[in-house]
Amino acid sequence: MALVIVQHHGDSAPAVIAERIGHFTLEGDYGSAAVWLKVAERYDTMR
Repeated sequence: MALVIVQHHGDSAPAVIAERIGHFTLEGDYGSAAVWLKVAERYDTMR
């Protein structure tokens, strides 16, 4: 999923990922936030 985010958002990928984490955290959807935290980890590994 991290690769798809990079393909669609390019240099804005980190901001998109952070926004999703923040969104789901504020909504109290911690499961989805955890998924996006994994996406962030994979993005970091790719870079």
